Amino acid sequence: MRQTSTAPRNNKLKPSSNLIMNGSVRVRVIRTLVAIQNGQSLASVLDPLLNSLHDGDKGFAHALLLTTLRQWYALARLLDTLADNPIDEIEVRTTIQVGLAQLLYLEVADHAAIHETVEAAKEIDFAHATGLINAILRKVAKNPSKFRKKCDKKHSLPNWLAYQLKQDWSEQYDELTQGLRQAAPMFLRVNSAVSSVEDYQKILDGAEIDADVVELTTGFKVANSSDTAIATTLSTKGLRLHQSTAVNALPHFAEGAASVQDMHAQLAAPIINKALINKVSADKSDADSDSSNNNELHILDACAAPGGKLAHWLELLSSDKQLPLFHVKQNDESVSLVSKVKLTAIDNEAPRIERIHTNLQRLNLSHHDLQQAEKDIELNIVCADATIWQGAGKKKSKLVFDARFSMYCDRRDSPSS
Repeated sequence: MRQTSTAPRNNKLKPSSNLIMNGSVRVRVIRTLVAIQNGQSLASVLDPLLNSLHDGDKGFAHALLLTTLRQWYALARLLDTLADNPIDEIEVRTTIQVGLAQLLYLEVADHAAIHETVEAAKEIDFAHATGLINAILRKVAKNPSKFRKKCDKKHSLPNWLAYQLKQDWSEQYDELTQGLRQAAPMFLRVNSAVSSVEDYQKILDGAEIDADVVELTTGFKVANSSDTAIATTLSTKGLRLHQSTAVNALPHFAEGAASVQDMHAQLAAPIINKALINKVSADKSDADSDSSNNNELHILDACAAPGGKLAHWLELLSSDKQLPLFHVKQNDESVSLVSKVKLTAIDNEAPRIERIHTNLQRLNLSHHDLQQAEKDIELNIVCADATIWQGAGKKKSKLVFDARFSMYCDRRDSPSS
């Protein structure tokens, strides 16, 4: 196969806001992938891509982008065996890998995958490579099962990471490397203030969306008033969809009935719940009633966007049955464990802060909604770097929080989650 590619271009790193988001869906996905290779995070470029598209194109773009990334290193190794000479241009390699992902993993019709990918190369000013791209994709299209097997034979990880996994998890190595190539299932968190998991499952069934109830149980230890740790367990329920579904197709999604969130991420808010109830109950038993009536809780969500764990905890907070911090039965009397909750949510990217606001508004958990509730909840959303932020006017002393959410983002960082 004749190599027609030329020397690599000088690909300068550009901020996500400057990404050129026009042209066909494939062109936009290619540009997004190039930006990622130039050092930008998926989190920073995913929204610009999806927001630039019509609703009917978002699902395909999302699937094409994530599938190509998931199979990236395997596709790159396959590509190296298909060309007679090394292909150095990042745009050309990316375009071919996008085409291979369509043929091998997305079951896009051959003629559509080849023709549209070749046209995409022209749109990004790489018409000189269309012959090469066309030839490679046509070769694969003649026997996709053969090349799929070659692609699936090994891992799709950078070699250094595959080596480390093999060193640390030798018995689980094959399962790990293959599992990382699979699309994650789509899980839903049902808003407990709106519906139960079982009731929402019935609503999904009526909309011909199949889902299973999944229950996770975890054990952990919480400190009590005597500074000893008490072992405890808790469970949370969610729904696993049989097939990923566009959020606008989910019943009552726009009204806040459910959110997309990985099941293990759904444990974070209940764990904070349990630990806080234990803490404030112990504090109340050690203090006189007058002082405990002024008890405030300060919570930090240091990696808040897109707001999944934050929204979950606020949902729990709005239900006395789930999180009885404001009203709890003690000795047959209703008492208050806390007088006020101050919740600070931080993320270091302004577009992601906007996603927090959007999700909270959809779930009726915005600042205005919280102010209308009977409970005293103060929500402060800040765009800042959590590693150095200490709060306004607190330059000399760090703010003290009663609890903070773990500093990692939800694995499924989907739009409008």
